[in-house]
Amino acid sequence: MFDITKNWSKFLSTFFIVAFLVPSFGWTEIKAQFYPSVQLSSDKQANRPLSHPGRLIVALKKNSPVQLPSSVLSQEDLVGGVKLSRVEVGSEDKVKKALKASGKFDVVSEDTYLTPGLAPNDRFYNTPPQSLLETFMRQFPYANFLGLEQAWDITIGEQDTIIAFIDAGFFYLPNTPFHEDHIQQPSGQLPGDLQGQYKLPGRRFFVNGEDTDTSAVPNLPFDRGWHGFWTSGVANGIMNNFIGIAGIAPRCPILPIRAMENDGGIPLSNVLRAMIYAADNGARVINMSLAPSSDIPIDEQQANWNLINIVASYAKSKNCVVVESAGNSGTARPITGLTNIEIISATNNAGRFITKEEDQFLGFSSFGAGFVDNAAPGMFITTLYHQNIFDEQGRSLGMYNAINGTSFSAPIVASLYALIFSINPLLTPDEAISLVHVNSLLKQDPQYVGNGVVQFEPTVRAAIFFRGVRPLIRGDINFDLQLTSGDLDLLIQIVNGTKRAPTIRESVRFQAADVNSDSIINVQDISLLIQKLQGS
Repeated sequence: MFDITKNWSKFLSTFFIVAFLVPSFGWTEIKAQFYPSVQLSSDKQANRPLSHPGRLIVALKKNSPVQLPSSVLSQEDLVGGVKLSRVEVGSEDKVKKALKASGKFDVVSEDTYLTPGLAPNDRFYNTPPQSLLETFMRQFPYANFLGLEQAWDITIGEQDTIIAFIDAGFFYLPNTPFHEDHIQQPSGQLPGDLQGQYKLPGRRFFVNGEDTDTSAVPNLPFDRGWHGFWTSGVANGIMNNFIGIAGIAPRCPILPIRAMENDGGIPLSNVLRAMIYAADNGARVINMSLAPSSDIPIDEQQANWNLINIVASYAKSKNCVVVESAGNSGTARPITGLTNIEIISATNNAGRFITKEEDQFLGFSSFGAGFVDNAAPGMFITTLYHQNIFDEQGRSLGMYNAINGTSFSAPIVASLYALIFSINPLLTPDEAISLVHVNSLLKQDPQYVGNGVVQFEPTVRAAIFFRGVRPLIRGDINFDLQLTSGDLDLLIQIVNGTKRAPTIRESVRFQAADVNSDSIINVQDISLLIQKLQGS
């Protein structure tokens, strides 16, 4: 007798082989279903080198002279001693060896291409499925395991907490998201404030630097890559609109940044520029489902990661947490020292890490002792999709799909950080990271799951009461540690009802607005704040 509880992974493999081999699905789509990646023609993938010709990225040692040899044709300062250097095409390896031998650099790397590694009423959250495929598209199993509903009782995010998604692309046409119902643009007039939005225009980064022409189409991060649209949908799909999915942090705006070039490549330098842009433009969380390729030598992989770590340190100095997917190699990554990046591996919906030895099909997540920081579900994560999906009965399920990959584990964790900062914006990145680590569920070897699988309810609840190094100032509504007229404007909006009022009295948001400490937010708080601003 076939016991499905003992042969679950084999059942899943068999189901997907049968269920997806129907006329409405092609092999390319099946591949994207299992291992999310930008869909490119095979000739572009085959012809692209592992790194961008004529470019190196270096990180100077402290107090080293800036002078570079004549073999470096030009250089561009990125941040913190990190420089993008242009050299003659074909001389990359020779120049790299010479720079390393000089002893003046912590990192010398080629510019390698990275790989895109409440109780809601939304249809695919917990509505009884009407087909086998719909069964796998339900969000409730992993939402229940993570404790999402209990966390949503506390917060579903705040509109001043921005999540930056650095990815391949987000829009099919300029200014036009795939799902008008799921994405609120600044000019949109959707009811209520529950829905997430894109903080436009965003940016895209190319070989010649940031594209800043805001009057033309190219300033918007649109393309036909779709991967960024899929990953960001995990966070900002609208909740409680009776259709589709429930985003995990649906009130938090998304800052979309396209790092992919027109040929489908994602150079490391583009990603570093994008990280700086996100940090400089108010992001509290940066999500990246991109990783240095496992096809390049280990020392080059480590150099790539070191450069990302250096720029992540800059982001952390701007109060931003960087979350990165571990990748889908299915192997151990011997990478260490990434103290400024939260690396996320993928488990099944019950929080169990599956190795390739256990199941070739489901054991896709990269791992590694000293590499992975946390884990989150990464199998059958239902999110926004760029085209209609049909079940085995031929019924349209809409533009949603259940997709596998660490690309979908990372935005779950990024959403957790967004909820933490939403309930307690005074937290520093290190304080938020500590809350996530200590409240994680560790039931497997740390080389697979790091500190464990993230848990939403205890982590978000702990954030309410945590008081760290940044002081609470009554009347400091925007939490910039000073009292200004901007705080007065925000408090007036809260009192007159044009801005949503905080409801949890123990939270720093409530206490900041409760200027006179009487546990009520009203016009008396406005009067006292005016007196404080006048110095009386």
